[in-house]
Amino acid sequence: MKSTIRNCSLLLPSFIALVANADVTMPSLTWTPSNNKATISGNIATVTITGSTPASGRVNTTFDMSGFVGKAFELTVNAQLSNIGNTTYGWDGLKFQFGFYDELRGTDNNIDGDLPQKVGTSDGWIQLKLRFDPSKYRTTTATLGLGIQHATGTARFDLSSLAIRETPAICEATNQNRIVSYPTRMRDMPQKKGVMSPTGDMNEGDFRTLGDWGATLIRFEMANPPSGAVTNIPVYLEWARGRLDHLENVILPNAEKYGLLVVVDLHTTIGGRLDGYYDFALMDDDAFYEAWIDLWREIATRFKGDKRIYGYDLCNEPRQASPRKRNYWQIQQAAAEAIRAIDPNATIVMEADAMDAPDAFFYLSPLSLDNVVYQVHMYEPGTFTHQGLDTNPYGETYPGTLANGTTFNKAWLREQLAPVRAFQQKHHVRILVGEFSAICWAPGAEQYLTDLTDIFNEYGWDWCYMAF
Repeated sequence: MKSTIRNCSLLLPSFIALVANADVTMPSLTWTPSNNKATISGNIATVTITGSTPASGRVNTTFDMSGFVGKAFELTVNAQLSNIGNTTYGWDGLKFQFGFYDELRGTDNNIDGDLPQKVGTSDGWIQLKLRFDPSKYRTTTATLGLGIQHATGTARFDLSSLAIRETPAICEATNQNRIVSYPTRMRDMPQKKGVMSPTGDMNEGDFRTLGDWGATLIRFEMANPPSGAVTNIPVYLEWARGRLDHLENVILPNAEKYGLLVVVDLHTTIGGRLDGYYDFALMDDDAFYEAWIDLWREIATRFKGDKRIYGYDLCNEPRQASPRKRNYWQIQQAAAEAIRAIDPNATIVMEADAMDAPDAFFYLSPLSLDNVVYQVHMYEPGTFTHQGLDTNPYGETYPGTLANGTTFNKAWLREQLAPVRAFQQKHHVRILVGEFSAICWAPGAEQYLTDLTDIFNEYGWDWCYMAF
């Protein structure tokens, strides 16, 4: 959200301090309203958008990041909401945003805070959180904004409650000069193209169709266990073994018959996610973690040496929001080592952070192993691929113009995939696009998919369309 600086300002004194590390201090902050929608009285900033037409307003402050080089931190501030509504997109409404020039990507970037509520009326003061992680970004100056974006209603912010606490980085960079090698089978394997499996059972007729289409790869997703099973270890394992039976008795024989290889995708991770969307529970929970590692050992033992298997896809779409006992990189390194102890020749498929988004390849570190395929999922931009779902409105077209005015075409798609291409070339890795798609009613979806597969084929990336 762009802002125009006006003359009214408030100077906050030195109570803005780094809580966890007294050696690092924040300078005093000067807050400035962006327009006449925002005012400051004492330590309270108020943003009010009247009427029924959505608009934006906020208060901003700029500060020097030089004291935070290499340090992760969490910002918190208290806010009140009153009748915030008339939003269009899921990111509209209450705003707590950290804007900066990212030297890693060479682009301007914005991080939105983790807000317990963005619209409606709050029950008193609520705490907003925003985390900056230097393992994902690199910057020296930043702007912090508090306000309302493209909505109506009122928001109040207690500027005296703003606090900054140092936190561990989620995942420090490692193996930055690693060149990944592959056995002859993977190194010389022609590009593979195919689909994600359905979550239910498949039959020979399905594989006959895939063979007729020329598919050579299927990502077999073990997903959607019975209700409650994901957090009940015995029940989860019973379900997973049933899916492995289907893999052994149906998927692999028919894949071989019709010329496909199989990615074994343990799609639903035991323990689930801590809030249904972000960190895996097994990152903190030892019982879930040990059960997950043991299950991968069981899978590696059961299918050791099976040449019909392309590789083992360890966990689907990690998205780590905060430091944990074990991070998204460490759990995959550990599972890969457990598999390799049983089957030294098994190919591992690793997924990146941020739901395996292309952008996460900017800061992804290779595992400390060879014969690892690195997977990416491509749903960029989600406002196009998922239009009509959740809070995404209908109508975005391809090619066309995105809501922010950006030209949306094949060149834009190539730009989004550039971090993956750079990672491929730097570390000499094989890339698998494990998922990509667009909702069938998205205008231009066919051309979008054609342009994507053109890029995948140009780069030699294996790919699986989502879904059969």
